[in-house]
Amino acid sequence: MPIIDLDLLTYNYQLEWKHPKWSKLDGLLGVQYFSQNNDNNPGTQTTPFIPNYNTDRLSVFSVENLTFGKNTVEVGLRFDFETNDVRGREINQEIFRDNYTFTNFTGSLGYVRQLSKNSSFRTNIGTAWRTPNMEELFSFGQHGFKTTYGLLRFKDTNGELSTNEVIPLVQSDTNPERGYKFINEFQTNKNGNTHNMTVYSHFIENYVFDRPIGVFGTIRGPMPAFIFDQVDALFYGADYSWKKAWDNKISSVFGISYLWSRNVKDNTPLINQPPISTNFELKWNQGKVWLLDSSKWMVRPSYTFKQFQAPRTIIPTSLVDGSIELTTNSEIFDFAKATNGYFLLDLSWSFKWKNLNGGVTVQNLFNTTYRDYLNEMRYFANEPGRNLLFTLKYTFKTSNKNE
Repeated sequence: MPIIDLDLLTYNYQLEWKHPKWSKLDGLLGVQYFSQNNDNNPGTQTTPFIPNYNTDRLSVFSVENLTFGKNTVEVGLRFDFETNDVRGREINQEIFRDNYTFTNFTGSLGYVRQLSKNSSFRTNIGTAWRTPNMEELFSFGQHGFKTTYGLLRFKDTNGELSTNEVIPLVQSDTNPERGYKFINEFQTNKNGNTHNMTVYSHFIENYVFDRPIGVFGTIRGPMPAFIFDQVDALFYGADYSWKKAWDNKISSVFGISYLWSRNVKDNTPLINQPPISTNFELKWNQGKVWLLDSSKWMVRPSYTFKQFQAPRTIIPTSLVDGSIELTTNSEIFDFAKATNGYFLLDLSWSFKWKNLNGGVTVQNLFNTTYRDYLNEMRYFANEPGRNLLFTLKYTFKTSNKNE
C-alpha cells in the first residue's frame, strides 16, 4: 500500500511577441499562465504528505535591448500574480482550508561591452522571486528515509516542537524568497581557446532550506527528522571554464566552481551547499574508422573537494539519549560530518554505422567508494560503484517514390 498516492496535473502556457524595433529598442513582450492541480487519492490510511491544492499564476514580462557602438544595455521587467487554494487534513484528520495570494515585481539591468574582436564583458544586477512550494509549506510525515515537516506544519512553543495543527499562512511568518543578484562575466576567444570567468554575489531574503531537527523513534528504529526553515542567506561564487580545440579532431573543456555561503543572522554555515569541484573533459573524434562512419571517445576525470563550510555535527545517539536538546531556534547542525573529497573517472565511446548509433559508457571507472555531500542518502550508504551503460539506436528511413 503506497504512503503517497496522488494525481498531479500541470499546465504551462507562454506567449511571446518579438516586436519591431522601437526607437532603437529591440526586445519582446510576453505573458505566461501556470496552473497546477493536485488531488490525493484515498486509501493510503495516512495523513497526506501534501494537501490537495490548486495553484494559478499569471505573469507578464518585457525584455528590451538597446545597442550603441560596442555597448548593449538590457532591461527586463516582470509582474507575477499567484493564487493558491489548499485543502488538507490535520493530524486528527479534521479538514483544514487555506486560500492565499502572492504578487511581485522583479527586474534586471544588464550591460554588455565588446572589449575587442575576441573578448567581451557583461554585468547584470537583478531581483528574483520564488514562492515556497507545497512540499516546503505543508509536507507532513514520512517521506523516504526521513520525516519532514513543512513551514506551516510546525511551531515552536516554549522550546517544544508542535505539529498537531496547520498554521494559516497569514498567521505565520512565512514569506516568499526574494533574491538580489550581481553577476560579472568576462569571456575571451582566441587561437582556439575560449576562457570564461564568472563572479557573482547573491543575497536571498527568506531562503528556504531543509534542516535536521532531531531523531524520532519508530517501530523500525530511530528516523531522522527535518523541518523546512527560512533564513536570510548570502552567497558569493565564481566559475571558470577553459575550452580548447587542439585540432579538428581533439577538443577539451576544463571547469572549476566555488561557492561561499552564510546564514546572515547567526553568521553560521548553511547546510547542503555544493563544495568546490573541478572537472576536465577530453573528446577525440576519430571520424571514419574501418567500417564505421564515425567513432568518438570521451574521457572525463573530476575531483570534488570536502565541504569545509559544513555546519556543526551532532550525532544521532546524542539526540536519542537526550544529552543534547534542540529547538527550532538552535544553531543549524548536521547528523554526520562532511564527506571526504573524491576523484572519479568516466570513459565513453560512441559510434555510427549507417542507420545504427550506439555507445558504451563506464561511469566511476576505478570503482571509487565515496559519498556525495549533496545527497542525503549519504547518512546511510555509499554512492553507486562502477556502472556500465550500453546504448543502441536504429533509425528507420522511408523512401518517397515521388523523389
